[in-house]
Amino acid sequence: MIRIVYFLFLLGIGSSCTDEQKEANMLANDIRLYKGSPVWELAKAVEEEKGERIIELVTQDPELLDYQEERFGQTLLEWAVYTDRYAASKALVESGADPNVQSFNGTSAFIHASEKKKLLTI
Repeated sequence: MIRIVYFLFLLGIGSSCTDEQKEANMLANDIRLYKGSPVWELAKAVEEEKGERIIELVTQDPELLDYQEERFGQTLLEWAVYTDRYAASKALVESGADPNVQSFNGTSAFIHASEKKKLLTI
């Protein structure tokens, strides 16, 4: 009986983490940074490296290309390069994304690409 009560207690503690706390713990490589933003649909296409869908979405609304998420200020191009999504990176650059847009800490897609051993060639 004590084990059951202890288990339920631990379960309650583990599930008490709010969505705000989870969001506060998101790292720069978490696609959920874009959830609820105007670029969420594009972000999902970038994550899944659906090049045709990426091109379709940014053709409809070119302003999505250089949108910066609120926590780190990353564009989807910077996120794609940072997370090694090279096909998505290529589609974004070919669609006109600016590789020099700086996030809040001064990095950019261009800087991340220069640090990669496998460079994106277009």
